[in-house]
Amino acid sequence: MVAGFSLMALVLLPDVFAAETDAFTLRHVPITDAMPVINQEFNRRVLTALQSLNEAKVMCSPSALDAALAREIRRPFRGLLEDFIDTSELVPRQRVPLKDSVYRETTLLLDLALTVGNWIGIGLTSHIQHEGLLIGADKFGHFLDEGYYYYYLVYRKGFTLEQTFRLGELIESTFEGSGSSGVYSYADLTANYTGFQFWRDMLGTDANLLESRYVSCESKSAENNWRLKSEVDLLTYLSAAWDEGMNCSQFRNEEITQGVERSILALEASSYRRYRCPVYPERVFEMISRVSEVKEHVIHPSLLKDYSK
Repeated sequence: MVAGFSLMALVLLPDVFAAETDAFTLRHVPITDAMPVINQEFNRRVLTALQSLNEAKVMCSPSALDAALAREIRRPFRGLLEDFIDTSELVPRQRVPLKDSVYRETTLLLDLALTVGNWIGIGLTSHIQHEGLLIGADKFGHFLDEGYYYYYLVYRKGFTLEQTFRLGELIESTFEGSGSSGVYSYADLTANYTGFQFWRDMLGTDANLLESRYVSCESKSAENNWRLKSEVDLLTYLSAAWDEGMNCSQFRNEEITQGVERSILALEASSYRRYRCPVYPERVFEMISRVSEVKEHVIHPSLLKDYSK
């Protein structure tokens, strides 16, 4: 088992030291819903991958589809779609400077981690809005990259989903979360799991293209084999559980927790609106129901205690 977890760690390590997001400060400052633009860009990338396969006259092969999609929508360390969301002029987004964020009262260690992260591009990331939810750009990296690694371990290496969850939780408690930035994000873990679901829908459970929900391939001709059966709607996978203002995070120590809580209380005092997690209590039950089969792994325990039926 130790050897198995060592392999799992090596698979996931390329994406460690992920960004953090402030899902509170600009909560009630509305902007245009970014999901139509993101969906359009995502499907453009999938079509580009299929076009490349057709132009190269690549015959039907699950591994070929996997490799083509990897070039267009996966990238370790900083995801390709995450980078598009964080930089493209087409995407309506918001970004909170560290000095104005809910993390402004952090310890020197956490402040240093986030400041250095900002310098090298993995600090406080921007976020988009969808129907009142604030979703960090980093969640799309978790969805596509860590989600793929979950899929790879389960369907290529024979690990159980439980083992894979345990590794994800280990990484989130060390390199990617509380061990570096001080934030253990259940929203990150949810995005990992729903990414696993996406890759299962895209590639099939046993590398069988016939199982793909989105892509088909005809082997009768050497041209135009690869086709998109159905466009991907990322809202099939995105939910309130990706929002750290809904799926509450856990902080490394009481000092960080109290600093964030003071910042949130100040926001509420200045606007008389709710900012504390969960921001929309009436939406928690539906949020939990979206991941009910794995809720103990991806939803903050206090929410399960207070809102589960």
